[in-house]
Amino acid sequence: MKLRDFRTVKDLKGKRVLVRVDFNVPLRQAPNGKGYEVDPHGDWRIRRSLPTIQKLSDAGAVVILATHVGRPGGTVHEELRVRPMGYRLSALLREEGVPNEVIWTNFERHEGRKGERQILIAPDCIGVHAEEVIDHAREGDIVLLENIRFHAGEEANDIEFAKALSSSADYFINDQLGMSHRKHASVAAITALLPHYAGTLLIDEVEHLERITERAARPFTLILGGAKITTKMPLLAHLLPLADHVHIGGAAANTLLSYAGKPVGKSVVALGHESVQKLPGWEKVKLPVDAVVAKDASGTAIRTCAIDEVRPDEYIFDVGPETCAAIEQDAAASKLVVWNGPLGYFEVPNFAKMTERLARAMAEWKNERIIGGGDTEDVVEKVGVRDRMSFVSTGGGAMLSFLSGEELPGITPLIVEK
Repeated sequence: MKLRDFRTVKDLKGKRVLVRVDFNVPLRQAPNGKGYEVDPHGDWRIRRSLPTIQKLSDAGAVVILATHVGRPGGTVHEELRVRPMGYRLSALLREEGVPNEVIWTNFERHEGRKGERQILIAPDCIGVHAEEVIDHAREGDIVLLENIRFHAGEEANDIEFAKALSSSADYFINDQLGMSHRKHASVAAITALLPHYAGTLLIDEVEHLERITERAARPFTLILGGAKITTKMPLLAHLLPLADHVHIGGAAANTLLSYAGKPVGKSVVALGHESVQKLPGWEKVKLPVDAVVAKDASGTAIRTCAIDEVRPDEYIFDVGPETCAAIEQDAAASKLVVWNGPLGYFEVPNFAKMTERLARAMAEWKNERIIGGGDTEDVVEKVGVRDRMSFVSTGGGAMLSFLSGEELPGITPLIVEK
């Protein structure tokens, strides 16, 4: 599909451009113990939007950034304010040679140094206070609006909230995938109010994901993990006919092992998905042959055994080395590998070993490797191999929805042609 590209807009000088970004990134306690800062190891969603932000700023636009942070449920949470993201954006722009300063306590115009741009952090995302900050911005400046989920109208896709959000803008750009599968005001309702375009991040995401659904290189190996088979069912139905090998791990595999008559001990099994084994192409699915098991999730007293040897009082917390080796063998010999979801309960180090092993192995291959899903992204970041993958999607559920063939409310309005 071809999306409406914001780079086709001829004259952006002096225009106010509202950009929906995804700055919902990991935070950590600041070194001085006061407040929070962005974890530099988790700032890559901000980095991915830099090309769009810089191009707009260089063109003389007033760049207005809107993002969600966490799940505040329509109320203000101090720990979910956007201030840390503003400072991280400032640091990243300096790395790119863009001098700037952050203004957040006093919104009066500071003259600043010659050629220096300002990042103005607004105290709200709508209303008179947000408009006042936008009015203070000069050409090339960046306004970071406060967390849009502090207002219930965002997740309700409320048109009045969308009108308030867009009231000071001339154009709207969607430059994120992560929330594009949601009918939220800042990605869906707003497209009826402003000329709307896709940013470079979203265009890049769509181009890479379309390679899977429309022109997948063969052989193609699909690796699925994570907790819930429920969220994987539409994806399985859509990609099983396209894939040559499908490996399933994580808690999703426990459900399928149970349906296949294998012992899974006390592992949680999702009900009502026996029909998955009737999907066309099911014969391509390979389930774990061995597992790492324990009586609790503490990460102690663990053992590795064949699947048939799982005891009634044990939980399956990870795939075993034989299973991981089989996944690596199929994937390494493929031209395309798509991986979504960890192979085990990766939050506990002793149950993350096979997931981390697979990530390190994939980093050495020369084929096309596309990674997606928030937890999988965290793993490749943690082991330091994200930059060695072919492509790491910023989407999570949105990536699954796209690969399942669903229409995404945040993308459909931007399509020029399919």
